Amino acid sequence: MGYNKYNNKKTEKYNRIWDSEMELDFYENQCLPRLKSGEYISVETQVTFILQKGFKIDGKSILPIKYVADFVITTKKGNKIIVDTKGYIGDNSFKLKWKMLINLLKDEYKYYVIKGVGRNKRKGINYYPNWERIKGVYSSKEDLFTLWN
Repeated sequence: MGYNKYNNKKTEKYNRIWDSEMELDFYENQCLPRLKSGEYISVETQVTFILQKGFKIDGKSILPIKYVADFVITTKKGNKIIVDTKGYIGDNSFKLKWKMLINLLKDEYKYYVIKGVGRNKRKGINYYPNWERIKGVYSSKEDLFTLWN
């Protein structure tokens, strides 16, 4: 597998290609156990949200603005959660799209941008024993992990 624009190693597992090892680790160690225990009803990956529809002006087509969420989780309590795993924020386009997403869906979802910390190599992929919010990017006030219980 190759590397993406942030130098993350793409990894193939569970019949799909993960954009980063951090994303795969979050799925394996946070999502799968909760799906198996029944805490989660569903975990969707790479879900596309249309932030602004495309349009035409002066005969030219302007493409829609899209945001692709790493994870959209529905818990047994009915909480709907959007989770994005990031090791690096990069340019300002992510922050702008994140704000647009929150504005669009603020009444329906909780939002979290998190990163794995304390990385250790294990079985050829990165393993993150702890997760924390990324500073400077809005996340819902509730603790992500309390929403799972």
